[in-house]
Amino acid sequence: MPRYQYKCSKCEFTKTYFHRLLEKIEVCEECGLKTMSKVLTNKFYTFNKNSDKGTKTGEITKKYIEENREILDKQQKEAKEEIYDPS
Repeated sequence: MPRYQYKCSKCEFTKTYFHRLLEKIEVCEECGLKTMSKVLTNKFYTFNKNSDKGTKTGEITKKYIEENREILDKQQKEAKEEIYDPS
């Protein structure tokens, strides 16, 4: 089962959950609000002796980016809308 890291936008509570691809965690365990969203995380890989040892790091990275394209697009949009206040 895939693992996903979520963060509450209200209280900043962060937790890793294991669930199916189409499932979502929306309610924060800490504050109880419906403010949880997925955050980009490091991909967890396990290799066994039967795995393809010829796979290059660049190929794994490209696959990871494609799998997380939706999260990346959402974070990019949020970053563009965020107002920077240096004070």
